[in-house]
Amino acid sequence: MPSTIPAPTLNRIFAVVSLIVLTPALLLVMDFPAPTISADVLGSALSFQLNQNALLLLALPVLTVLGTDWVLQDHPEVRAGIVRFLFPFWTVPAVAALTLALLLTRAQALPTWLLGLVLGGLSIGLLIAAEYNIIASDSSAYEISRVGVNIASQVLGLLLFVLIHSTRERSLVTATGALAVAFALAVDMLAPHLIGNRRGLGASALIALLIGQAMWALNYVRISSASAGIVLLAIFHISITLVQQHLQMQGKQERQTAAEFALIVIGSIILLWAFEFSK
Repeated sequence: MPSTIPAPTLNRIFAVVSLIVLTPALLLVMDFPAPTISADVLGSALSFQLNQNALLLLALPVLTVLGTDWVLQDHPEVRAGIVRFLFPFWTVPAVAALTLALLLTRAQALPTWLLGLVLGGLSIGLLIAAEYNIIASDSSAYEISRVGVNIASQVLGLLLFVLIHSTRERSLVTATGALAVAFALAVDMLAPHLIGNRRGLGASALIALLIGQAMWALNYVRISSASAGIVLLAIFHISITLVQQHLQMQGKQERQTAAEFALIVIGSIILLWAFEFSK
């Protein structure tokens, strides 16, 4: 993508990516006790081990949020106080870090683990750079960076919906996970330069609730995780587009949008047929 990023900021991005890549490697060689944490949530007993995988799932997103904020603080419009709220720009890199952590916990062979770590770190670095470029809507790299982040959001959403569903955990866990992922991705796609942070947060919360309810319902259907991910992604994409159209165009839907919805539905049906009914 075209870069409007100065060298000192690129150095910050490199430092953040280096830390993200080194953290899983350090956790891999560390040896420490793994206590079990139990809690009673809504009358349902939940427990998990605070082992290396759990620490990885916590550490990578947190480090990515902190690192992304550090990089974005170097943007001229942030230093000038023009952009006050940076949280919408944290979310996609953080979701990418969570996806990387989940994939690393499932990697069996060391070469696969190393390849995933390198590619994941590179992807997170590119996303942080793209988020830097879209802070200023008049940036020369804004359009291509915005498109890149939107595509990454859709891919990450699909991957995480599939991974969360494939855990076959109780609905309280999977629905909450899908809800959190949908909210984080929707905030980035709706708030910056589109409908504003306040309306963007409200709309994102509604979309996240819809995804959480859909995941809850899919848990009671005999469906593969790939198919569940496709269904959830279709709902997510259509919901995002409807909100954008409604709030930006006062509810007037264009033919292009209707055609896009039709293509999504047709594509989803074809993929569902491939995964479910052609077996």
